[in-house]
Amino acid sequence: MRLQLEEKDKRLIKGPIRELRNTAELIANVRNIQRLEADRNKGEMVDICHVLEEIKKEYEHLPGREAGITLSQECTGPMYASNLLKDAFGNIVSNAIKHATGPVQIGIVSRPEPHEGIAHIRVSIEDNGPGIPDELKERVFERSMRGDTKVTGQGLGLYLVKRLVEDQDGKVWVVDRIAGDHTKGARFVVLLRTAPAVAS
Repeated sequence: MRLQLEEKDKRLIKGPIRELRNTAELIANVRNIQRLEADRNKGEMVDICHVLEEIKKEYEHLPGREAGITLSQECTGPMYASNLLKDAFGNIVSNAIKHATGPVQIGIVSRPEPHEGIAHIRVSIEDNGPGIPDELKERVFERSMRGDTKVTGQGLGLYLVKRLVEDQDGKVWVVDRIAGDHTKGARFVVLLRTAPAVAS
Protein backbone atom coordinates (compact mmCIF):
# COMPACT_ATOMS: atom_id res chain seq x y z
CA MET A 1 0.00 0.00 0.00
CA ARG A 2 2.98 2.32 0.51
CA LEU A 3 4.52 1.66 -2.90
CA GLN A 4 3.62 3.65 -6.00
CA LEU A 5 2.40 0.76 -8.14
CA GLU A 6 0.52 0.62 -11.41
CA GLU A 7 -2.90 -1.03 -11.35
CA LYS A 8 -1.66 -4.21 -13.09
CA ASP A 9 1.07 -4.61 -10.46
CA LYS A 10 -1.47 -4.12 -7.67
CA ARG A 11 -3.60 -6.92 -9.14
CA LEU A 12 -0.58 -9.24 -9.22
CA ILE A 13 0.06 -8.61 -5.52
CA LYS A 14 -3.55 -8.72 -4.31
CA GLY A 15 -4.07 -12.28 -5.56
CA PRO A 16 -1.29 -13.88 -3.49
CA ILE A 17 -2.25 -11.79 -0.46
CA ARG A 18 -5.82 -13.06 -0.74
CA GLU A 19 -4.62 -16.68 -1.01
CA LEU A 20 -2.34 -16.25 2.01
CA ARG A 21 -5.26 -14.92 4.02
CA ASN A 22 -7.47 -17.83 2.94
CA THR A 23 -4.75 -20.32 3.89
CA ALA A 24 -4.25 -18.67 7.29
CA GLU A 25 -8.00 -18.84 7.88
CA LEU A 26 -8.07 -22.52 6.92
CA ILE A 27 -5.25 -23.31 9.36
CA ALA A 28 -7.04 -21.38 12.13
CA ASN A 29 -10.29 -23.26 11.46
CA VAL A 30 -8.55 -26.65 11.58
CA ARG A 31 -6.84 -25.71 14.85
CA ASN A 32 -10.11 -24.52 16.39
CA ILE A 33 -11.97 -27.67 15.30
CA GLN A 34 -9.23 -29.75 16.92
CA ARG A 35 -9.70 -27.75 20.12
CA LEU A 36 -13.44 -28.40 20.05
CA GLU A 37 -13.06 -32.11 19.39
CA ALA A 38 -10.47 -32.43 22.16
CA ASP A 39 -12.84 -30.55 24.51
CA ARG A 40 -10.32 -27.74 24.98
CA ASN A 41 -12.79 -24.98 24.17
CA LYS A 42 -12.71 -22.58 27.11
CA GLY A 43 -15.40 -20.16 28.17
CA GLU A 44 -14.89 -16.58 29.28
CA MET A 45 -16.79 -13.33 29.64
CA VAL A 46 -17.56 -12.10 26.12
CA ASP A 47 -19.03 -8.76 25.06
CA ILE A 48 -20.91 -9.53 21.83
CA CYS A 49 -21.11 -5.85 20.89
CA HIS A 50 -17.34 -5.48 21.15
CA VAL A 51 -16.79 -8.70 19.19
CA LEU A 52 -19.00 -7.54 16.31
CA GLU A 53 -17.33 -4.12 16.25
CA GLU A 54 -13.97 -5.89 15.85
CA ILE A 55 -15.38 -8.04 13.04
CA LYS A 56 -16.57 -4.91 11.19
CA LYS A 57 -13.16 -3.24 11.47
CA GLU A 58 -11.30 -6.36 10.41
CA TYR A 59 -13.31 -7.26 7.32
CA GLU A 60 -14.45 -4.01 5.73
CA HIS A 61 -10.97 -3.08 4.45
CA LEU A 62 -9.60 -6.34 3.01
CA PRO A 63 -7.01 -5.86 0.22
CA GLY A 64 -8.54 -6.34 -3.20
CA ARG A 65 -12.14 -6.63 -1.99
CA GLU A 66 -14.94 -4.08 -1.76
CA ALA A 67 -17.06 -4.81 1.29
CA GLY A 68 -19.38 -2.36 2.98
CA ILE A 69 -20.44 -3.45 6.46
CA THR A 70 -23.18 -1.86 8.55
CA LEU A 71 -23.65 -2.69 12.23
CA SER A 72 -26.73 -2.13 14.38
CA GLN A 73 -26.73 -3.34 17.97
CA GLU A 74 -28.75 -3.38 21.16
CA CYS A 75 -26.04 -4.21 23.66
CA THR A 76 -26.89 -6.51 26.56
CA GLY A 77 -23.56 -6.56 28.40
CA PRO A 78 -21.02 -9.37 28.75
CA MET A 79 -22.07 -13.02 28.68
CA TYR A 80 -20.24 -16.23 29.48
CA ALA A 81 -19.41 -17.83 26.14
CA SER A 82 -16.72 -19.55 24.09
CA ASN A 83 -13.54 -17.59 23.50
CA LEU A 84 -13.85 -18.75 19.87
CA LEU A 85 -17.12 -16.90 19.31
CA LYS A 86 -15.38 -14.19 17.30
CA ASP A 87 -14.13 -16.90 14.92
CA ALA A 88 -17.72 -18.05 14.36
CA PHE A 89 -18.99 -14.59 13.36
CA GLY A 90 -15.81 -13.91 11.40
CA ASN A 91 -16.30 -17.05 9.32
CA ILE A 92 -19.82 -16.01 8.32
CA VAL A 93 -18.65 -12.54 7.24
CA SER A 94 -15.57 -13.95 5.51
CA ASN A 95 -17.67 -16.40 3.49
CA ALA A 96 -19.97 -13.60 2.34
CA ILE A 97 -16.98 -11.64 1.05
CA LYS A 98 -15.29 -14.64 -0.59
CA HIS A 99 -18.35 -15.65 -2.58
CA ALA A 100 -19.26 -12.17 -3.80
CA THR A 101 -18.39 -11.63 -7.46
CA GLY A 102 -18.12 -7.86 -6.99
CA PRO A 103 -18.70 -5.28 -4.27
CA VAL A 104 -20.74 -6.75 -1.41
CA GLN A 105 -22.88 -5.14 1.26
CA ILE A 106 -23.12 -6.91 4.61
CA GLY A 107 -25.54 -5.98 7.37
CA ILE A 108 -25.02 -7.15 10.96
CA VAL A 109 -27.80 -6.73 13.53
CA SER A 110 -27.74 -7.95 17.14
CA ARG A 111 -30.51 -7.64 19.68
CA PRO A 112 -31.88 -9.40 22.76
CA GLU A 113 -34.63 -11.87 21.97
CA PRO A 114 -36.48 -14.20 24.35
CA HIS A 115 -36.74 -17.80 23.17
CA GLU A 116 -38.87 -20.40 24.94
CA GLY A 117 -39.06 -18.09 27.94
CA ILE A 118 -35.27 -17.76 28.24
CA ALA A 119 -33.19 -14.65 27.47
CA HIS A 120 -31.19 -14.97 24.25
CA ILE A 121 -29.25 -12.70 21.93
CA ARG A 122 -29.97 -12.89 18.20
CA VAL A 123 -27.26 -11.97 15.70
CA SER A 124 -28.26 -11.67 12.05
CA ILE A 125 -25.62 -11.37 9.30
CA GLU A 126 -26.95 -10.79 5.80
CA ASP A 127 -25.36 -10.05 2.43
CA ASN A 128 -26.40 -9.21 -1.12
CA GLY A 129 -24.21 -11.90 -2.69
CA PRO A 130 -25.21 -14.87 -4.87
CA GLY A 131 -27.18 -16.54 -2.06
CA ILE A 132 -27.69 -20.21 -1.19
CA PRO A 133 -30.26 -22.45 -2.95
CA ASP A 134 -32.86 -24.10 -0.71
CA GLU A 135 -31.44 -27.59 -1.26
CA LEU A 136 -28.07 -26.47 0.14
CA LYS A 137 -29.20 -24.43 3.15
CA GLU A 138 -28.90 -27.32 5.60
CA ARG A 139 -25.83 -28.85 3.97
CA VAL A 140 -23.65 -25.72 4.10
CA PHE A 141 -22.95 -26.50 7.77
CA GLU A 142 -21.61 -29.98 7.02
CA ARG A 143 -17.91 -30.55 7.43
CA SER A 144 -17.37 -31.79 3.87
CA MET A 145 -19.62 -29.26 2.13
CA ARG A 146 -17.68 -26.96 -0.22
CA GLY A 147 -20.44 -25.35 -2.31
CA ASP A 148 -20.19 -24.41 -5.98
CA THR A 149 -16.92 -22.49 -5.80
CA LYS A 150 -13.28 -23.38 -5.21
CA VAL A 151 -12.74 -21.07 -2.27
CA THR A 152 -9.95 -22.32 -0.01
CA GLY A 153 -11.21 -23.87 3.20
CA GLN A 154 -14.91 -23.51 2.52
CA GLY A 155 -16.86 -26.11 4.41
CA LEU A 156 -14.74 -26.00 7.55
CA GLY A 157 -15.70 -22.42 8.38
CA LEU A 158 -19.46 -22.95 8.59
CA TYR A 159 -19.00 -26.35 10.20
CA LEU A 160 -16.99 -24.59 12.91
CA VAL A 161 -19.76 -22.00 13.29
CA LYS A 162 -22.35 -24.74 13.86
CA ARG A 163 -20.16 -26.60 16.35
CA LEU A 164 -19.38 -23.46 18.35
CA VAL A 165 -22.97 -22.26 18.46
CA GLU A 166 -24.36 -25.67 19.42
CA ASP A 167 -21.69 -26.02 22.12
CA GLN A 168 -23.23 -22.85 23.60
CA ASP A 169 -26.70 -24.46 23.51
CA GLY A 170 -27.52 -22.08 20.68
CA LYS A 171 -28.90 -22.41 17.16
CA VAL A 172 -27.73 -21.25 13.74
CA TRP A 173 -29.54 -21.34 10.42
CA VAL A 174 -29.60 -19.60 7.05
CA VAL A 175 -32.51 -18.10 5.08
CA ASP A 176 -32.89 -15.94 1.99
CA ARG A 177 -32.22 -12.24 2.52
CA ILE A 178 -35.27 -11.61 0.34
CA ALA A 179 -37.85 -14.29 1.17
CA GLY A 180 -38.43 -16.63 -1.77
CA ASP A 181 -35.47 -15.45 -3.88
CA HIS A 182 -32.14 -16.99 -2.89
CA THR A 183 -30.31 -15.13 -5.67
CA LYS A 184 -30.63 -11.86 -3.72
CA GLY A 185 -28.32 -12.95 -0.91
CA ALA A 186 -28.33 -14.91 2.32
CA ARG A 187 -29.05 -14.18 5.97
CA PHE A 188 -27.34 -16.22 8.68
CA VAL A 189 -29.00 -16.13 12.08
CA VAL A 190 -27.26 -17.07 15.33
CA LEU A 191 -29.35 -17.43 18.49
CA LEU A 192 -27.33 -17.65 21.73
CA ARG A 193 -28.58 -18.15 25.23
CA THR A 194 -27.61 -15.19 27.44
CA ALA A 195 -25.62 -16.32 30.48
CA PRO A 196 -25.45 -14.54 33.85
CA ALA A 197 -23.12 -11.53 33.89
CA VAL A 198 -20.84 -13.25 36.40
CA ALA A 199 -19.45 -16.70 35.69
CA SER A 200 -19.11 -19.18 38.54
